[in-house]
Amino acid sequence: MRPAPIPSIEWELTTRCNYGCSYCTQRQYAALSWGDCGDEVVDAVLRLLRTRAGSWLVKLSGGEPFLHPRFLEIAGTLASMTHRIGTTTNLSVPQRVLQRFIDETGDRLSYLTASLHLSQVRDLDGFVEKARWFHRTKPSASRFVVTTVGVEEELPRLRPLAERFDALAIPFEVAPLKDGTSYVKYRDQEFIRFMESRPLSHVEEIRGATLLGTVCHTGSQFVRITLDGDALRCYNLQPRFALGNVADGSFRWLEAPKPCLAKKCTCTVPANRNMIEYGNRFDPAELVVDAVRALVEHTPASVRLAGRWVRRSIGSHGNSGRME
Repeated sequence: MRPAPIPSIEWELTTRCNYGCSYCTQRQYAALSWGDCGDEVVDAVLRLLRTRAGSWLVKLSGGEPFLHPRFLEIAGTLASMTHRIGTTTNLSVPQRVLQRFIDETGDRLSYLTASLHLSQVRDLDGFVEKARWFHRTKPSASRFVVTTVGVEEELPRLRPLAERFDALAIPFEVAPLKDGTSYVKYRDQEFIRFMESRPLSHVEEIRGATLLGTVCHTGSQFVRITLDGDALRCYNLQPRFALGNVADGSFRWLEAPKPCLAKKCTCTVPANRNMIEYGNRFDPAELVVDAVRALVEHTPASVRLAGRWVRRSIGSHGNSGRME
């Protein structure tokens, strides 16, 4: 039996980050859209979530989400509704801030993922100790996992680190390195075996899959919201990519699951939320009709979105995009 979709929203609170990882897939985008989600958008998203029946999983993302000045307030507001909260952080904030986050979210905290970036962490023992503390302090039902990006040269450091997290009963997963939207091909067989022993969930399911025409619930049960309030169906450019803007009132949910109109899926989030119905495809004729309808209905929103990105690009000319 196919697992039911997990109704979810990924909300980009900020593109700012206190790290400058060379492999960051968001660096180029962050240079075009540097800053925090403003009050108008924050209030609009919270209004939207108040209209959602049931318990939605809301991922507060970045950049480094804890840098948003209203992060703890937003997390607490969501927890006071029926919704659950998840986030990914580099765990650089002080322990007292993490304690406030736990206090604000309580049993509504679904998960926290700690991203370990070896090139940026000066005190590795301090990171491990903070992870140990969080694992012991968080609500028992909340999932906590440490992830790192797979860099072959770091294997001598990664192996003992993995053993330390194993001893603490903290899951430690290795994400494949990306070059743009493509996965890097590793050559070191020892490193490949290490990665395969600690895989990031659903990577292998989507890595080689051709999903064009596959039934997908993104847009109806999942949406990404950028710091400007733009609502995006998923992570891959396609005719139905832009769904409007929550702040100006133009956002509309899709009324039902629709075919994926991108050839590849490059992010595990929709897969983690059970949005993709693998093997269940629309009839080719239906797919063509739907693609045309998507072009007609969603081109205006896509044009507005593209125009905003172009203006940001012009405005950020000369900005290196480094996440300081």
